[in-house]
Amino acid sequence: MRYSTYKAGGTPDSENEQYWNGDINWATLVDLPANDYITYLSDTERKITTAGLQNSSAKLLPRESVLVSSRATIGRIAINNQEVATNQGFKNILIKDKTKVYYKFVAYAMTYLRPQMNALAIGGTFKEISKTNFATLEIPLPSLEEQRAIVAEIEGYQRIIDAAQTIVNNYHPQITINPNWQMVELRTVCDVNPKKSEISKLPASLQVSFLPMADLSENDITFKVKETKELKDVYTGYTYFRDNDVLLAKVTPCFENGKAGLAKNLTNGIGFGSSEFFVLRAKDSTLPEWIYVCVKDLKFKEQGKNSMTGTGGLQRIPKDFVAAWKIPLPDIDTQKQIIAEIEREQAAVDRAKELIEIFTKKISNRIAQIWNE
Repeated sequence: MRYSTYKAGGTPDSENEQYWNGDINWATLVDLPANDYITYLSDTERKITTAGLQNSSAKLLPRESVLVSSRATIGRIAINNQEVATNQGFKNILIKDKTKVYYKFVAYAMTYLRPQMNALAIGGTFKEISKTNFATLEIPLPSLEEQRAIVAEIEGYQRIIDAAQTIVNNYHPQITINPNWQMVELRTVCDVNPKKSEISKLPASLQVSFLPMADLSENDITFKVKETKELKDVYTGYTYFRDNDVLLAKVTPCFENGKAGLAKNLTNGIGFGSSEFFVLRAKDSTLPEWIYVCVKDLKFKEQGKNSMTGTGGLQRIPKDFVAAWKIPLPDIDTQKQIIAEIEREQAAVDRAKELIEIFTKKISNRIAQIWNE
């Protein structure tokens, strides 16, 4: 990249208070979310002072530089809208000749080089790509006009993705409560953590579904089970559930993130999973979908967070809080009508997710075409 130059970052002495909490943006990997294709950086979580900048290897980067994470997590990319310094976990590209090179084009082109950057990285605990190896990276460079046209096309796709992502991020199933409905505790309409002893006489070799916490969705009522195990391998130490049970994460940060789901199509109708699940099994008066919607309620989540117990990094919502939580209980026909409406809403959210997948692929394909692939 002959029309650019490179600058690394640095960290001021962490024990010198005069170097910190100033007004100079200082970027770390925390400021580049993993789900951003390109992060546009206007602010940073931490800031340094002029003294901190002057007494470290950090350099102040001009606006419209391209920041590339180069240590541990390699290949996250940002464009700074304000002057910024970075820590040493970045290699930063400064455009020398803007009549030849469009900074946004460079940023998008660099996303294609993530596999190559990881291949060039060396190290033990934390891999890092050296400045020398980083400088060997090359990108095709069409005319400035074509660079801008490619970026405009990609940004058009990204706007569609952003709009669809807003729908996905902000949708929560809601129930408008009729004041005439009865309010009941969850424990009266569902069993909380049914006993696995009810399947104790099944063959030890029976295949059952297995669900780690990572596979439970934050936004979808259903989830895909990717594993099966023999009953004898999961009976002890894991949480038991079966088809039409509602699973609710009880541990931080999964509870706050809204991890919950309704079990469907389990192998032999039986599943086991993380010990950090609550299992809610609806009784005849209540649809399992209704239970799911009620535990996805924002008020339940907020009050649940305030009721968590435990010390250190992990806290858990108490079983008694869940069992005693009061939910509205209309008749079954009303439940069915409301759930049908929520399912229509969920279908619209699913279409938004499909748009995200389609246009993310379009971005990847367009970037690959820069290399004529």
